[in-house]
Amino acid sequence: MKKFTNPWESQNPWQQGGAYHSLALDVPTSRENILPPKRCICQTGLTEDVFKDAFGLGNRTKLFTHYTMRGFPTYHTEIPSFLNELSKVFDRYEINNCNRKAHFLAQLWIETMFFLTFIEEGDGTRYDPNRRDDAVRYGNTEIGDGFKYKGRGGIHLTWKINYYTYFLHRPDFFMDAKPFKNLSQGVNFDPWDSASPVFNIEYATARPNGYTPIHYDRNFMLLNSFPPYERVAASLFLSLDTAGWFWKKGTVKNLNTLSDRGLTDEVSLAVNGGGNMKAERRDKTRTLLNKFNAVSCINM
Repeated sequence: MKKFTNPWESQNPWQQGGAYHSLALDVPTSRENILPPKRCICQTGLTEDVFKDAFGLGNRTKLFTHYTMRGFPTYHTEIPSFLNELSKVFDRYEINNCNRKAHFLAQLWIETMFFLTFIEEGDGTRYDPNRRDDAVRYGNTEIGDGFKYKGRGGIHLTWKINYYTYFLHRPDFFMDAKPFKNLSQGVNFDPWDSASPVFNIEYATARPNGYTPIHYDRNFMLLNSFPPYERVAASLFLSLDTAGWFWKKGTVKNLNTLSDRGLTDEVSLAVNGGGNMKAERRDKTRTLLNKFNAVSCINM
């Protein structure tokens, strides 16, 4: 049997003379026709062109333009600003290979209604305790909690228990939030009992979160005009950070692990809690894996 030469092994085809045989066909292939493998987005970064192509955005230059976003600082977010913050979330929550990035962004795409809004449509009353038997289990103990704690952020954070658990993760942004006590699951903590409702710039910048005084001065003081639950949609940082936090820490399972195993439907169930647009989530994940050249990912 004739032995074929693999041009991607230790022998460098670019430094050798003569012809090479194709791995698939017993025909000579010249050096000039041997193409290197495509680079994945972990190597190139997620550029604006790749992003717009992957999601079919055409000439769109701004995201989150839905009417539900009017009045929020995140209304009409520029794509470069979104990608810059997204890159930080990838690093912060170990979404560090093409498989994880494809799964994560496919879920964001569906959850945000195709990058149109960080806010779930509707008044949220379906999450009130008089509408759902399990509402109290998730912290919604009063009529009106449904509106306050309906879906917001990149992966729509929902239910009071999830909001307040995230508030604990980023207390600097929510120091004026009300205590979260005596839930049916036994959660009982009151981290802001002695905290001033007025934001303290010295306290915030002293915390080891890696933020600068400029970050707080320019962003938090603006966010302070929104109630705590609305800040999740009002800040690009918080909108994407909540998504990364939920992805890695906010569920029973680390969704990075499920993504590595290719369990797309299980990821969708963890994010959405049901079968809403499950086929679309699966299809978009498959599309992104192809667009991101995941087969060539250097981190998988």
